[in-house]
Parts: sequence; C-alpha cells; structure tokens
Amino acid sequence: MKKLFFILSLLLIASCNRNIPESQIVAQVGNSVLSVNELNMQIPMGLTGVDSTDFVNKYVDDWIDEHIMYEQGLRSLPDIGQLNAQAESYRRNLIAQTYMNELISVRATDEILAQDIEAFYQKYSKQLKLDAPIIQGVYIKLLLNTSKLDQVRRWLKSLDAGDQDCISELDEFGNMRAVEYENFYDQWVEMLQLTDKLPVTVVEPGSFLRCKTYEMKDDQYYYLFVIKDYRLNGEVQPLEFARNYIYDILMRQRKQELRRKLIDELRQEGMQSGFVHRN
Repeated sequence: MKKLFFILSLLLIASCNRNIPESQIVAQVGNSVLSVNELNMQIPMGLTGVDSTDFVNKYVDDWIDEHIMYEQGLRSLPDIGQLNAQAESYRRNLIAQTYMNELISVRATDEILAQDIEAFYQKYSKQLKLDAPIIQGVYIKLLLNTSKLDQVRRWLKSLDAGDQDCISELDEFGNMRAVEYENFYDQWVEMLQLTDKLPVTVVEPGSFLRCKTYEMKDDQYYYLFVIKDYRLNGEVQPLEFARNYIYDILMRQRKQELRRKLIDELRQEGMQSGFVHRN
C-alpha cells in the first residue's frame, strides 16, 4: 500500500463536497471525489492480500488519470458546449433505446413459425448461395492399434450404402473409444469442420467430395469418414442449413415492425393525454 499512501499524501485535499467526510475520501482531482465506498464497490469479491492492493493502486491511478484529463479538457477545449450537447443527445438516445428494447422484449414473444421460414425460403432461396462447401456425414479418428478397425469399416460401408441401422453402435463406439468422433449425418456443417482434421490439404472440394468414403492414416492415426451428401460454394443453401439465418432475418423484421408500432402507440397516447403537443 506504500504507493497508494504516497498518492493520497499528494492528492488528498479538503473536499469541496461537504457531504463526504475527509476521512472517507480516497482521492480528489479538482471537484471530483473518489470515496472509500465507491472504491470498495469496485473491488472484486474474494480479492485479498497483494492482489487486492495491486487492484486498488491501479484503480486509483486510473481514476486520477481519467479525471485529470477531464478537468484539463473542461478548462482547455473551446467547444465544451457542443460536447455537452452531444453527450446529452447520446444520453437521451441511450435511455430511449434501452426503454424500447425493454418493451420489445416483453411484446416480441411470438415464435417464428416453421411455415414462415419455409415461405421465405421458397421466395428467396435463389439468393441464399453458399460461400463455402457444406457436407453431411460421419468422421472418426482412431489409433493405429485399435482393435475394432474392421468393424468401423463395416459400419461406414453400411452407412455409405444407405443403411442407418448401425448408427447407434457407431455412435457408442465413437464417443467412448475414438480419438475424435463427429456424427453430422443428419445435419449440414461446413466442409472445413472435416478437412481441418485430416493429414492432407484439400485443394479441389468438388473432386474430393465426389468420392464418398475415405480412409487415411499417418504415423499415429487412422482417419475414416463417409460423406452422405454435399453442396459446393455457389449452390443454393439447403433449407435446414439456411433455417437459422432465415429465422434471424424474420425476427429482425418483426422487431422493426414492433418498434414502429410501439412508437406510434406512445405518440398517440401522448397526444391524447396532452403530454405531447405538435403545432
């Protein structure tokens, strides 16, 4: 605390705010005062010893630096009136937006229906193009000495043939015994989620994905996977891949419409009550 005591000895002066006892003042710059209570509220719970001392010293230093610049700015900048007007405008906008967001969070409770998403997709699907390849499939990474390599091969061969009866067994084995395992057989993921894990670099996604099953190995692992389906960049996004994106668009539209409706309601109520006047 030596540094703090040194700072206090230089900067503590009689408070211009008579409501705060001098003993409760930690630091003061001009008319700005940092009180013990204010400082205590900033100290994280559970912080003790040297960590607490270091935090206090840094907080007080930062507070002093900020307020020195503020006080000097008040004395030196020529356009304080304009800055005050900008600050007040920002304050009004912040309060208004916070209040509007509270109203919207209460009123915008209706879910976006599946049929709304599908209708949007049918109308705009040609504009929903992929900017990266996506795939469906299963990937598994195994140690070279794994005892069930042939069984894994059979499971993946069955999946490639369209037989999904083995998927539960493959899931159980993959989640418990594999080095890495990902089942995205019924969901779309970006191809990079798979290729980033492989010991090769994929240069031509189209050529790579046309071969639906792969087995690779390096000095430590086997890498096996089967591709159920794929779409290349530039193609239309499948509905299931685009669903979350469309949901966000529709929700933003709904909130914009609700925002306009709420403003109109408040305006009408204000004019009817005499709270709002417009000549």
